[in-house]
Amino acid sequence: MPLDNQEGKSESKQITKGLMGIDNDIDQLITIFNSCGGSIYIIQNNRIVFNNPQFTILTGYTNDDIKQMDFIDLVHQKDKKLINLLFLNNFREISQKKSRSYTFRAVHKNGEMRWIKSNVSLITWNGEPALLDNCFDISQQKEFEQKLVEEEQNFRLLVNGFEDMVFIISKRGSVVQANRSTFNRLGYSDHQLILKNFSGLFPTEQREDVRKMVSEAFFGKKINFSGFLEKSNGKTIPI
Repeated sequence: MPLDNQEGKSESKQITKGLMGIDNDIDQLITIFNSCGGSIYIIQNNRIVFNNPQFTILTGYTNDDIKQMDFIDLVHQKDKKLINLLFLNNFREISQKKSRSYTFRAVHKNGEMRWIKSNVSLITWNGEPALLDNCFDISQQKEFEQKLVEEEQNFRLLVNGFEDMVFIISKRGSVVQANRSTFNRLGYSDHQLILKNFSGLFPTEQREDVRKMVSEAFFGKKINFSGFLEKSNGKTIPI
């Protein structure tokens, strides 16, 4: 999972600035941490040396539990290798990345898997390198994304069974998906057809009408159209 920019990065920067200005005053740290929307923790030597109440809610573990654990114990088996790499040699891998954000899977105390979005900063804690993380539970977002993937796969299975040609067209008029019959009958490869302007599949004299048809369809108007589609070899077929 690559490092990337997401929400929470600016808040992490504000927290880091606060840490730099208060010289690790615990009372002020608690005030800063508890005012944040995310779960906050600090890692040093692979142990969590500080965390806010939201982090205990996120993980299901008490503060006493957390004190007895290595951070890697919270990480799902499939992402332990990633986290070990990121934390190696005082977070060298993270320090070399322009972005300070990544996602990983954690395991709640009840055994459930949680997707975590981390927005991290490298800090000094008691004179030693440490990692500050302002993280969020994005499990629902991931579940929604997975459902979209499954729905798209089911849709492809359905339309690939049609003998008719089926196109999915963006508001800009580009082909974003087509069924197997379309590729077979027109002779285009995937990279030739996908993102091609739909009107460009028609003879020049019909393209303006096709553009208008697509525009009207996006406003909910039902369109019946007869014309010719151009195959990859330049020949046309009636539709």
